[in-house]
Amino acid sequence: ILSILSVGRAETPPTIVRADLVLAVVSDSVVTESDIRLHREMSTLDPSPVPSLQHNEADAIQNVIDATVIRSLAGRVPVYQPSTTDIRARWSLFQNQWTDPAAYNAFMQIHGLNQDRLYQVLKQRMIIERVVQRNLGNPSESDKGSEWNKAYIAWLEQQRSSIRIRKIDVEKDQ
Repeated sequence: ILSILSVGRAETPPTIVRADLVLAVVSDSVVTESDIRLHREMSTLDPSPVPSLQHNEADAIQNVIDATVIRSLAGRVPVYQPSTTDIRARWSLFQNQWTDPAAYNAFMQIHGLNQDRLYQVLKQRMIIERVVQRNLGNPSESDKGSEWNKAYIAWLEQQRSSIRIRKIDVEKDQ
């Protein structure tokens, strides 16, 4: 009976819709293609002195992986948690830079954000900055950060070695 019913209708091949692409797994956190796009935008819209929160197209995936590694170090340790007041101040600065509400709404929609999610993204960035600052201090103006950057790279390599990181081999022409 099923074959008789299916003869009468034209079957269209199933359409594959990719919601997102997993690029890496850091411990039990997933890094996706949309994370890379959001990272790129946030590096411009919410500048940070932490290299892993800056955007470099050549190192985009590694920067997001490294930010995830650093974030995982913080866990829920209170010293790394920014105050609600600090997060709201950063959130306010972020929102105040938008002069065109349509552009802001487009940004939010493109990245699948709502106000609560944006608040969390900014909070995560602040936590990453606090972990780095507590472990390495701030880059000094006198050495233009070169010594600090060397210390940051060495520290980050040590942190990477303590966490399971799995990069997913993705073909470009999928």
